[in-house]
Amino acid sequence: MGSDKYNEVLEAINKKLYEERYPDYRPLTEEQIEEGKLTDRQIDAWQDKARSGLLKGDPLLSGIVADMRSVLSGIVEGVTGQVTVSSGGRIYTTIADRLSVIGITTGAWTEKGKLYLDESRLREALQSNPDAVMELFTRTRDADGKEITDDEQKGLAVRLYDAINGAISRLTGQAGTAESLYDNSYISRRIRDINENIAVMEERLQKLEDRYYRQFTALEQAIAAMNVQSMWLTQQFFVSGQ
Repeated sequence: MGSDKYNEVLEAINKKLYEERYPDYRPLTEEQIEEGKLTDRQIDAWQDKARSGLLKGDPLLSGIVADMRSVLSGIVEGVTGQVTVSSGGRIYTTIADRLSVIGITTGAWTEKGKLYLDESRLREALQSNPDAVMELFTRTRDADGKEITDDEQKGLAVRLYDAINGAISRLTGQAGTAESLYDNSYISRRIRDINENIAVMEERLQKLEDRYYRQFTALEQAIAAMNVQSMWLTQQFFVSGQ
């Protein structure tokens, strides 16, 4: 992942983490949309406001950003390859065990992890020892050819790949994927629980409605019977009076 692509991903996530929230703009219901009081443009604008800030401060996204920044600010332990670069008019040789050695640095704290590339320094590092630069990013085996299991000794690109895969797994576990035939993510489980609760409530309401209908029918029948009896009594009193 180049620094530009990394910055684009980081910027997109940070945008969601710091996006303004508009609590007064609740999602429109289907009934409100069908009323026709709002134009399509007004509906779109309202929905944009309602969706804004839904992920503000989200701990899952915050954790992903922290993992990405931690990886690229880290040191690859165990590497021995050296590069020769210049800085401030001075040429020196050093072990290529971190990004700053080859000209990739992090901006100010307010830039939330944005990377900057010194192309001249990176070119110097590549020209002096391309294998050392490659090892900084892709190291998976030690000097004896054994598979490395300690993350601190793995190349930065390998670590970043693992971090992104871990992030995708956590996001999938939380929100699911469009390709899944059966979505067992947390959000989908909550939606199914809510739908089941709605179904139970609707069934209870239907039973309550049926009970009230039966009671009302019985009451109407009782009133009708009382009216008939009242009329009969009235007739009897009228006949007796004659």
